[in-house]
Amino acid sequence: MTVTTGAESTTAATTKTNAHTLTLRWVAAATAGFMYAEEMREVVSLALAAGENFVFSGPGGHGKSEFLNSVFATIKDIDPFVKSLGQGTTPEELFGGIDFKKFDAERVMDFATERSFMVHEVAVFEEMFDAPERVLMFLKDVLTAKELRNGDQRVKLVNKVLAAATNMSPTEIASANRSVAALIERFPLQWEVKWPSYTEADFVQLFSMEEPDDKPSITWAEIAEMQEKTETVKVGSMVKQILGHVCAELRTEKVTISPRTAKKTLQLVKAAAVINGRNVAVPEDIRVMKYLPGCQEFFEAICKMIEEKKAELMVAEIISGLQIEVGMVEVMIDAATTIAELEGCQKDLQNIEIRLDSNKPSSDADLELIATYRDLNAKVADLNYEIEEKIAPLRQVEELKKAQVRIPQIERRRNDLQNRVKKARSRDDAEKVKQEVVELLDELRNYTQSSNGWLSTRAKGALQGMSSLESFADNRIRQFKNSNNGWNR
Repeated sequence: MTVTTGAESTTAATTKTNAHTLTLRWVAAATAGFMYAEEMREVVSLALAAGENFVFSGPGGHGKSEFLNSVFATIKDIDPFVKSLGQGTTPEELFGGIDFKKFDAERVMDFATERSFMVHEVAVFEEMFDAPERVLMFLKDVLTAKELRNGDQRVKLVNKVLAAATNMSPTEIASANRSVAALIERFPLQWEVKWPSYTEADFVQLFSMEEPDDKPSITWAEIAEMQEKTETVKVGSMVKQILGHVCAELRTEKVTISPRTAKKTLQLVKAAAVINGRNVAVPEDIRVMKYLPGCQEFFEAICKMIEEKKAELMVAEIISGLQIEVGMVEVMIDAATTIAELEGCQKDLQNIEIRLDSNKPSSDADLELIATYRDLNAKVADLNYEIEEKIAPLRQVEELKKAQVRIPQIERRRNDLQNRVKKARSRDDAEKVKQEVVELLDELRNYTQSSNGWLSTRAKGALQGMSSLESFADNRIRQFKNSNNGWNR
């Protein structure tokens, strides 16, 4: 069975559950016979996708070497280099021994690097940290320079992924030896291999585990293509800001994230995107920090930091957009000449206020964001006041225009109602007229409150006439009430 690693195949594997994953499908298939190995699968997948080194540490007997053999055996066109290191390991042994043929010919002590890990795309060092410090420092120099520098000898490093398996704790080694700590930093992915529990059920499950019959296969060309895709993944400002925030916050927890480690973390974030079939990184990809040195115990805190900073940045983006909208509304207010235009601006501001209320920054958010939010709220309030100031005289003008038409209409209506009262043939007829008169009186009283002198005077005159009609209607109603015949001529 051949399993590809391109975005198409990876996407097909993940869209069914729509879940974020850090494991390549073929790695999962190759290691299906291992218990409690999900983190190991993720580490190897990230290392291969990013072209980074990694360390599996922890007590012996947990299958670290067997796991690596199962993964690398699926890569059909390369021969992974495997070597055990120890106290007796020398730099010469690490780099393939002395090239005696060249020594005999030229009396030059060069290494025979063609017999070393340097020419293999994938290499595994068993018990790497058992080697003498001098050997480890030599290795650190090669991993840093990406070439062997042995006097005049210069050999480019072909190796892309170097795996170290050890029973020792890299963190403890780094704490005890600062020189070796520099080498350990060249292995950004680290995981302590152990079971979460050792119950009877765990061992029964172990006895039931079987190696898969149909193992996958893959070529190094496919892996190299995946690494090329990792290099082209786009990382937006949000992901960079969240990653920077988490790196800074972890330092307050006394977890040292050096600039080198931070850059390698960014590479791992891009690898996570490729594993998930994307060419754009998302905040969830930052969870790769779980495998950075010293970060395992802070993984839950890291996830919380990611979500909180993501929410804060989303709020900041929304507020930034609202700032632009408020600026546009301000321009529209300045240009508005009608009540309808100003009322439209009011509605726009109401919508902005609703979104501001639903996107209020948390109390522990960035102080600059909180200040921006407060300033924007104040700006919206000022614009609402400006609209009211600008709309008031326009409403007065509109009210006057309406009144100039409406008051004469009411006066003409008064004459019609007076005739109806006179001709009323029943108490009900008179009361219907009275009800309409009362409504018109209320309308006229509103006009008398106008600050416009002409309108107020004209309304008071009409009000006086309408009040007389109300009295006349009341008299007619009383007449009908007192009359047994319903009409008193």
